Amino acid sequence: MEIGQRVDYLPAAHYATHRDLKGDYAWVIGRKRIDYDVDARGNRQPRETVVEMSPNEAEVYLDALRRHPNPAEERKNLVLLRPAKAWTAVVTAVNEDGSVDLDVTVGNGFTLHERGVRVTRPGQPWSGHTCVAIGGTT
Repeated sequence: MEIGQRVDYLPAAHYATHRDLKGDYAWVIGRKRIDYDVDARGNRQPRETVVEMSPNEAEVYLDALRRHPNPAEERKNLVLLRPAKAWTAVVTAVNEDGSVDLDVTVGNGFTLHERGVRVTRPGQPWSGHTCVAIGGTT
């Protein structure tokens, strides 16, 4: 990586509920729920599943969460599944440990200054607060 190079930045988890101008969240949000299986003797066995929510469903759920009498307990049912899409960024510095500093263009018109972002090689699984060079080269 070199200074001035364009990269794709996957937002960190603390940006999960940030929305761009289109209303899309930075992360795909899911919700835990309990489903039941019936065993051979007819007993119901609980099974926890995670349901992916659309942006509209997430908006309704987060709004209800704000008004919930016990939001801390209900918040335990939220699951951050994966970053929704990469944000375009420019490398402003390359650090000694191999991480980079970025100026990130967010879809809502703001620029974030992220420091110490790990570089992911093409083909590796992506996670939040990582980047990969556009075009797949590093």
